[in-house]
Formats: sequence, structure tokens, C-alpha cells
Amino acid sequence: RFWKSGENIFLDFHLSLPYYFNIKESHLEEEYIESCLLAEIPNPQVRIHMDYCADNLCKYCAYKDCKVRKEKKQYLWNVRRQKCSEIRLNRKDILVNT
Repeated sequence: RFWKSGENIFLDFHLSLPYYFNIKESHLEEEYIESCLLAEIPNPQVRIHMDYCADNLCKYCAYKDCKVRKEKKQYLWNVRRQKCSEIRLNRKDILVNT
């Protein structure tokens, strides 16, 4: 979700990461996303809730180095009124909703 109030831009989203990521790896991804957002949006208010992935998400996931992939990526998230764009996360391609 994202919205603007006055001069403030708020971003609130869930980030699904591989379930085997440790706390440090998860926070590195979070920090990288925040730095990318800061480079594009002046003073955003960002709230990221981290979730671990589930087997039924494999078909949407573009994480190239997954150690436990159950299914080849087949689909792109198709969320009404949102668009999907690719950004680099710790030098790995992952799709995120923006």
C-alpha cells in the first residue's frame, strides 16, 4: 500500500523472503529496499513487514538463487491498481510490487 498525505509519502508492504534467510540476511534486504526507495522518493515513511515464503508462492517468485524451489516461476503478480517493477536486492533480481 502507498499513499500521500500533504508532502509525506507512506509505503507499507509485506516482503516475502526465503524461509531459510537468517535475521541478518532479512534485514540486509530490508535496508537495501529502503535505500532504493530513499533514492527515488524524498523522505518516505516506510514500513516493511517480512514474511517467509510458502511453497505455493514459488510460481510467482523470481528469486534466482533459491535453494528449495518447488516450482518454476510461471506468473507475474497481477494486482489491480498496482504495477510490478524489478529492482535489485543485494545484487539479486527479485520482483516486488511498487
